[in-house]
Amino acid sequence: MTEKSPGPGAGATACLPVGVSLGSMLRQWSVARLQADLGALEASAERARAALGCIYSSSNEFEAAAIRARQAVNLWGPRTIGTMRLVLGATVLAAIAALAALAV
Repeated sequence: MTEKSPGPGAGATACLPVGVSLGSMLRQWSVARLQADLGALEASAERARAALGCIYSSSNEFEAAAIRARQAVNLWGPRTIGTMRLVLGATVLAAIAALAALAV
């Protein structure tokens, strides 16, 4: 039996058996990669759960602490009409200054 040599431009994969499919190899690689990523994600979630479990015994305690921290820095402070008027006035002045700069 004589074996034909691959023609010009034929790559090294020209001698692979007919049954080998690149698609099936990629699917197997993708499944293995997906399983590894899921395992890493689960491990990360376990570490995060353990870290929160040490500080707070429930999610309600965590939420209450987050609300107290926000109130401590006054992020949810009362919005007064005077504050809103000041912001509106500054916005109007900035818009007038921008229009005047464009007109010149």
